[in-house]
Amino acid sequence: MIRKLFFIILLPLVFLSGCWDVDEIDRMLYIHAVGVDYKDGYYYLYGQLLNVKSSGTSSSSKGNGQAGGGQVPAIVGIGKGKTVDEAAFDFYKNLPRRLFWGHLSAIIFSEEALKQKDVVFSTLDVFDRYRETRYTLWISTTPDSVEKLLSSVFLTDISPLQTRISDPMHSYEQNSFIQPKRLKDFLLELNEPSFTAILPLIEVVDSYWKDGGKTTSPGLRINGVSLVSKKDGFNGTLTGTAVKGLRWLTPEAGRNDLMIFSDGSPVASIVFEKPKLKIVPEVKDGNVRFNLKVEMKGTVSELFQEKSEKTLNQLASKAIKKEIKHTYQAALDKNVDIYKITEQLYRTNPKEWKKVTLDGNINPLKSDSLNKIEVKAKINTTGKIELKRPE
Repeated sequence: MIRKLFFIILLPLVFLSGCWDVDEIDRMLYIHAVGVDYKDGYYYLYGQLLNVKSSGTSSSSKGNGQAGGGQVPAIVGIGKGKTVDEAAFDFYKNLPRRLFWGHLSAIIFSEEALKQKDVVFSTLDVFDRYRETRYTLWISTTPDSVEKLLSSVFLTDISPLQTRISDPMHSYEQNSFIQPKRLKDFLLELNEPSFTAILPLIEVVDSYWKDGGKTTSPGLRINGVSLVSKKDGFNGTLTGTAVKGLRWLTPEAGRNDLMIFSDGSPVASIVFEKPKLKIVPEVKDGNVRFNLKVEMKGTVSELFQEKSEKTLNQLASKAIKKEIKHTYQAALDKNVDIYKITEQLYRTNPKEWKKVTLDGNINPLKSDSLNKIEVKAKINTTGKIELKRPE
């Protein structure tokens, strides 16, 4: 009886394959970010590899020899081909070990790549199909060299895992200028009718970080957006003041600063949080117009002139309204509905939407399509120092 029981227990073990075909984690290479460029008919794929030993620590194996005093280098390889897949296999040729794509966290497109409509969609097609990649990748663009951006050496031992490229939400929570974009959201925008996808534009700022007065590292700055649509491809970029109005119509925006002026002189600096947005479309005689209502609360962070709370609210509302109009017109000059206001007509009255957009084939917006913009900016707190009593 005991022998039979022993045989029954051992028999299943014969059919167990174990883990003999699994790669050990220390025998693989891990790709963290990918840059895509296009030159002279060829795709260039730049892969930023992770240094697993140093990516989770605050000290570098090189530098000044002390914890917290070195720099974490980014290792970048290059592949070239007539297609994205061919460029990836050209990249494989120079690797000493198997490359694992499961930790890929970011894709960066150069402006030259964006100008080629097929480049963006063929790249997304490859990464969308591959089993190891995920829909949570961060998508961004750059006007600079993709290789230069990925090869940047960061100050204060910051790992490539913790930069604006692959971990943008931490800095976005503190300064919500341009909202980061995930792959899943990018794909949704591309497949929505008459939509234009908005991607963060990252610039490389040379000689930004200094250590003891000595220039040691560049900085990465988000200074605008790139505009991409399924129908037209690349629609150009908006940077600096031209894109400032977008933050006031982004409900997820956590904190945005606003400097208000009176007669050309600064009055106060106010930080506003999480705007509330309402868009109401109106169609009359074949023309569509939209009414916008934006509400937000803010905190006075700096006061230059003694003004009442009522006056500050009025000046802030006026300044925000001006930025919204400016960004709307700047995007409209590129034939882009940057606020996606036509989506409200598409959701609430698809029959009229089909008429005014010719079933999604044209942008019906004009300079006067923003019929009414109502901004209610209200100071919620002034810190420990009170303002003047209401006038």
